[in-house]
Amino acid sequence: MGVTIAAALPVFLVAALFTEIADDITVPRYGLGVIVASYWVAAALVSVVAGKLTARIGARKVVLLTLVIAVSSLLCSALFVPSWQWLVVWTVVGGVATGTSHPATNHLLALRVSVKNHSLAFGLKQSAVPLATLASGLSIPLIALTLGWRWALASGAVTALLLIFAFLAFGPRRLPSGTKRVATKVPLGPELSRFFMSLACITALGAAGATIVASFGVISAVDRGFEAGAAGFLLSAASAVGAFMRIGVGAAAGRDGRDALKMIAVMQLLGGAGIFLMVPNNQWTYALGLILAFGIGWGWPGLVHFSVARIAGPATPAATGIVQTGTYIGCAAGPLLAGAGYAIWGDQAIWLLSAFMLTIAGCIAFLVSKRPRPATPTATK
Repeated sequence: MGVTIAAALPVFLVAALFTEIADDITVPRYGLGVIVASYWVAAALVSVVAGKLTARIGARKVVLLTLVIAVSSLLCSALFVPSWQWLVVWTVVGGVATGTSHPATNHLLALRVSVKNHSLAFGLKQSAVPLATLASGLSIPLIALTLGWRWALASGAVTALLLIFAFLAFGPRRLPSGTKRVATKVPLGPELSRFFMSLACITALGAAGATIVASFGVISAVDRGFEAGAAGFLLSAASAVGAFMRIGVGAAAGRDGRDALKMIAVMQLLGGAGIFLMVPNNQWTYALGLILAFGIGWGWPGLVHFSVARIAGPATPAATGIVQTGTYIGCAAGPLLAGAGYAIWGDQAIWLLSAFMLTIAGCIAFLVSKRPRPATPTATK
């Protein structure tokens, strides 16, 4: 959870603090979309090779590498931003951390947690993403409005640095001295490849819609008349609901998880309905819609990772790389399109786009859930 939070902070902190950043340095209206999209493009590119890297050098080393990269991204974002383009550079570095984090952490959970607890473990792990947005939202009234946005980013860097020491002290141990790492080859085959590509499409559309909410929720709330501090608290409240939702559905999925895709479909459709409530120029419907969209509409990633681990088995790092690439593409495309739409047509247009994406994702997930589940592959030396 800590690794996932640290890797997510570089983008979610910048998105939450964007109003304060724009007051300090000149940023165009489309700038937030470019910054967020750059982060996820970097994550997508790195995710392609992160699974192979994890299998080659081990999850423990990749986790430590992830934390070091996250600290660098947050610290540089706090200290070296003479213009908004530098935020693009440093969030790209943060995207590299996210790209390496999921294959490694998923592999650790698949190996170290008993099968009967997999769904709950992945729900707990993925609750870290809304917890990162919760922390980002709270940073506005607690740090940014008093000490400044740079101090908020520096606080994130200190948190990630402390996690390095915590991982070294309490994380999984090294392999015993002299142990030879055995490389394994796990062919996915055409059936599994098609299944994971279908999951990648679902996560791409779902993540695109949900990331728009996470990225533009605060700045749009300020446009609707919310005070900056109140907008931060609103994002934190929605994030708290999202964190509990991810844990709850993880516990409900059970050991087998055959209904996971149906649960994903329902959550995405409800999230799309919540985003439609954010379209009217009304603060009450906006607040309710944001909580529903972020709390339920983005409560499904833990189920996706659980499904990947249960079906891929020994091929979890490679399968995670495929599915996460779809997620990252969606996370990049959504905010980029939303940034352009926000600059041209305003926030109502981006909420219509976001709602459409989540609704289509939910429909595809429901159709895929009707297909037979592919068999788990076996490892070969």
